[in-house]
Amino acid sequence: GRPEDRIEGLSAGDYNNAVVAQVLRDIDATDAGSSARRRALDASLEKFRTGLRKDPQFFPFLYNAGRILLLQNLPEQGLHYLALARARLPEFSLIYLYIGRAHARLGDGISAAENFRTAYKKNPFSPSALLALSEYYLDSGAYPQAADAYQRVLKQFPQNATALIGLGRLYMRKNEPLRARQYFEAVETDTVDGQERNDYDRSLHFYLAEVLTALKDYREAVRHYDRLLGHPEDPFFVEQSLLLLKKRRDATARLAEIVR
Repeated sequence: GRPEDRIEGLSAGDYNNAVVAQVLRDIDATDAGSSARRRALDASLEKFRTGLRKDPQFFPFLYNAGRILLLQNLPEQGLHYLALARARLPEFSLIYLYIGRAHARLGDGISAAENFRTAYKKNPFSPSALLALSEYYLDSGAYPQAADAYQRVLKQFPQNATALIGLGRLYMRKNEPLRARQYFEAVETDTVDGQERNDYDRSLHFYLAEVLTALKDYREAVRHYDRLLGHPEDPFFVEQSLLLLKKRRDATARLAEIVR
């Protein structure tokens, strides 16, 4: 590109990658609701907007600005950028996933489900769109549809941890802790030789701890809290407070002592 097309001395692509790398580093280092995290997101959004002033059609700027706005819980503004990104690259399946999430946040269930289905059609080899659809049904209380969608994921991707966790959460909400526990415990969290795996969603331990507490199996609940707390860098703590979780763990440990 011509020198005048460069942004902060970089090509559009390199500039985009640098902003993404920086925001990932900044978010990793901060707690969910922290002002540091808000500042990191604000700064990166401003950088993508700077990029867009230079190159208003550049797909990665539009796409990433939309995603940042979703992280900031501004779905309407996010949708504006994501729709522009979709017009640039309509075959890219992930764009429909994020557009679906924006619609879900705005309470437009029909558009949310439609976009999740489109994302799945454009890339049926990834479970993420079907999982997003299942999650949407679960959150909106459409339990039979949620169960169906999770089972479809498991048919195509047996042992999918997110689907198993989703079904567990479904039965927690239906107040069937024993069934919930079965789904949670079906997730493989250790390798054959007893090493901890790193490729599953560790929020599992939070839900298992909750279910085990409901079933009055306090010591086992504490064990699961400890497994989650052993990974303060886990994405779970982007949304959840480490301190609150420690308090819950300690309260459960006290119950375990009483019940012994």
